[in-house]
Amino acid sequence: MRDDAVDYPHAITQLQSSDPPLAAKLQHCWTQLRSVNARHIWRIQQIMQLPGYSGPKNPGSRVGRIDIVCASPYEAVPHEQDREEGDGDDVELEQQLEDVQAYIEGLDHHRVDSESAE
Repeated sequence: MRDDAVDYPHAITQLQSSDPPLAAKLQHCWTQLRSVNARHIWRIQQIMQLPGYSGPKNPGSRVGRIDIVCASPYEAVPHEQDREEGDGDDVELEQQLEDVQAYIEGLDHHRVDSESAE
C-alpha cells in the first residue's frame, strides 16, 4: 500500500502527457485501489485496538525500496525530494479528499453488508 501511494501518482503524472487515455484508466484503477486500501487500513486499525492485541503497531520492513516517511503506520507520504516542481497543497488536499470519500464509501458498503446479514 505504501509503495502504491507513491508509484501510482507518479505513473499517472508521467502518462498524462504521453498517453492520456492510459493515464485516465490508471487513475480510475488507483481510485478503486485506494478505496480497497482504505477499508483494509480501517480494519487493521480496528484489529490493533482489540484488547490483548500484542502484534506490531507499525508496518514491517520492505526489502529493495527506499523507505517512505509515514504520517501514520499505514499511510504513505512521499519525501519532499520526491515532489516535482509545481506540486502544491491543492494536489495534496484533493488527494486527501478523495481518500476520505473512498473511506466513507467503504463504511457505507460495510453498513449495507451488516444490515443484510441481520
